[in-house]
Amino acid sequence: LAELARRGGFPEITVHPSQYSIVKSADSRVRERLDDLGVTVGVIDALMTYLPGSARLDEVPPHWRKLMVDLDECLEAAEALHARTLNVAHFLGDPTVKRNALASAVRQVADRAAEVGVRVSLEFIPGTGIPDLGAALDIVRRADHPGVGILFDTWHFLRSGGTPTQLAEVTHGQVFEVQIS
Repeated sequence: LAELARRGGFPEITVHPSQYSIVKSADSRVRERLDDLGVTVGVIDALMTYLPGSARLDEVPPHWRKLMVDLDECLEAAEALHARTLNVAHFLGDPTVKRNALASAVRQVADRAAEVGVRVSLEFIPGTGIPDLGAALDIVRRADHPGVGILFDTWHFLRSGGTPTQLAEVTHGQVFEVQIS
């Protein structure tokens, strides 16, 4: 992935923690190889097992189970790869989970992430407990942590019925990361 990014002129990549685990077991020089290529890791994407109402492993389709990595593994990848952000998503999560419970868990993740110098972005996904931009911004506000912001995904925004008016209400500094689809 890093080699493709370098060839394409991209200075940064996003890495899933399971990708880091695979590469780490094969090559202990992961960080040095990235440095040699001149490519950095911006985001570890994503922690999907920590929030209340997260899907249990036996509920996840087999081909997605490798994506269900725990917080410690995500933080290990973030620290080892010098990532700036750990993305947190409620992928396949229960849409009835209360926002205060989600905010409390996000704050806990942010506290742990801060210990390794990483901030946290919260990704909204239609059909989950964080279904849209408004819900994500509300949870970030309730989490009340300077190291928590939004990961803005254009595809999720459009699928959730997002409008330019809603986007215009986002204030400076609330969006930490962007995924363009």
